[in-house]
Amino acid sequence: MYLNGKEMSEDDLDRFTDLLVGVLIEQLYERVIEDGIESVYPDDEYNQQKLLRKMEEYYVDIEQYEKCAVLTKLRK
Repeated sequence: MYLNGKEMSEDDLDRFTDLLVGVLIEQLYERVIEDGIESVYPDDEYNQQKLLRKMEEYYVDIEQYEKCAVLTKLRK
């Protein structure tokens, strides 16, 4: 596969995808902390809780337990 004219192996693509997911989760985390989970999913408690759980899983995987603790406090 080629990305921006550069050939990428399957491993390269996996690393790139993981990097993108990480950046997106970090941005979501900042938004949730600053504006609340309702800013992401207004009036949808099911998806709010689902997003918080997925974010917690990500932070457990990368061993950032402080952020997990913050997210756990936001869950109902």
